[in-house]
Amino acid sequence: MRFVLTAKAILVSSIINVLLVFVPVGIAVHFAKMPAGVIFAMNAVAIVPLAGLLSHATESVASRLGDTVGALLNVTFGNAVELIIFIIALIQNHIRIVQASLVGSILANLLLILGMCFLLGGLRYREQVYNSTVTQMSACLLALSVTSLLLPTAFHASFSDATTANDKVLQVSRGTSVIILLVYLLYLVFQLKTHSYMYVSTPQHVIERETAPGPAAHYFNPSEREPTIEGSDTVAASPVSSGLAGVGPMEGVDAIVPVCSAPTIDTTNEAVEKISRPAREHHKHPHTSRHHRRHSPGGNRGTRAHETNPSPPEHLPSQETGRADFAAGSALEAQSEPPQPRPRSILTLRPSIANVHPTSHTTAALLLIISTALIAICANFMVSSIDNLVAADPGLSEAFIGLILLPLVGNAAEHVTAVSVAWKNKMDLAIGVAVGSSIQIALFVTPLVVILGWAMGKDMGLFFTLFETVCVFVSAFIVNFLVLDGRSNYLEGALLCAGYTIIALAAFFYPDAAAANSLGGGD
Repeated sequence: MRFVLTAKAILVSSIINVLLVFVPVGIAVHFAKMPAGVIFAMNAVAIVPLAGLLSHATESVASRLGDTVGALLNVTFGNAVELIIFIIALIQNHIRIVQASLVGSILANLLLILGMCFLLGGLRYREQVYNSTVTQMSACLLALSVTSLLLPTAFHASFSDATTANDKVLQVSRGTSVIILLVYLLYLVFQLKTHSYMYVSTPQHVIERETAPGPAAHYFNPSEREPTIEGSDTVAASPVSSGLAGVGPMEGVDAIVPVCSAPTIDTTNEAVEKISRPAREHHKHPHTSRHHRRHSPGGNRGTRAHETNPSPPEHLPSQETGRADFAAGSALEAQSEPPQPRPRSILTLRPSIANVHPTSHTTAALLLIISTALIAICANFMVSSIDNLVAADPGLSEAFIGLILLPLVGNAAEHVTAVSVAWKNKMDLAIGVAVGSSIQIALFVTPLVVILGWAMGKDMGLFFTLFETVCVFVSAFIVNFLVLDGRSNYLEGALLCAGYTIIALAAFFYPDAAAANSLGGGD
């Protein structure tokens, strides 16, 4: 009886689970030998809700295994859907589709998901703040991932003989993959052990104090805005944990676990003011035009802060409190204050329905096994139909399928989650889902797939087409500049979405292997 009640609670927890009806439909159309387009579409839609169930099952199991084991489980299953699709495609020798899908997953998270978060959140709130310290570290990791993709392509272009170039690039790719995995493990230690204090998100009362209505806020009912408990610090979504955040929009994303026992409002405000005041004096010098614009003295938020805070002007926080100030304050507090109870690992703090509907260990394990098996079945049918799909529709290239369609399938659930939390003014969590998933794909999934291909005897390397490497470089370049200031608005989101649309348009008209040259993935 308890199993039935738990299963019912899980199924009705998200609107995405309505798409579970496509699971038997996708299996049926395969055995009915329907057209390849129908098989691909039905199984692609079926994978979306299964990814959400897998995410919830993983979180439920991880919550009962302790911080360390739970964190490792979250890392392993963080991008399980993509891994399953990639492994099946490797087995069926679709190496080019795997390479395009790896790049496409990074692009979908960096441009589409993050852009939608900035766009929709910026329409409801004029500007949204987040932890810039975490995004700066993420920018460095993104730069490393771009380097690992650019260098093999440039290395391949240095050879005059294509056969020799392919052999050497394969060796370089395998060695690079081992190095990247070691960097990723080092990053886990950095984030979970030695510098975990850096990943404390912005206190919600600070976010609310700087929040102003956005250009489209009057279209929405003010009562929809959720109340917040001031003085409660929350844990930012971990970049390495975001891969599992695709459960859905109604899954208790507000139930963010406190870092530790929250101080009073007055204590928190005094601490922030004392620590950030010297940093604000330092930041008065305009480093860039963008920084100067955000700190312009005539802003509406300055007037709003003055109206809502009756304290004397010398005690007022800066009109645009920098995220670097908050991060510096967190670091100083961590070093100066007496030892506090160690917070739970941020890898295990996720927007999950486990906080709302506790799941038994047996139910969670069964759900994990069943959802993984169904994803593997649907992914197998979907990938198997690609050859017939491309043959039946010459206008649909493998590049478009791998670069656009498959990443959208694998990231659809976490797309909904990221946008929903951004809509609720929780940008730390939204960026952790979007940017963090890109980092995990670039530094964990990509080298792991190369090593798995090595073990299976497949020529899976890091030599991507010139078009794919340029797309990744430009995307990471734009995102790095947009996220470093710790603030977002709807225009930045529109820019990211426009960039993804341009890439999708170019990918749709990308030539097939027969018409492309060697740098374009030609035979």
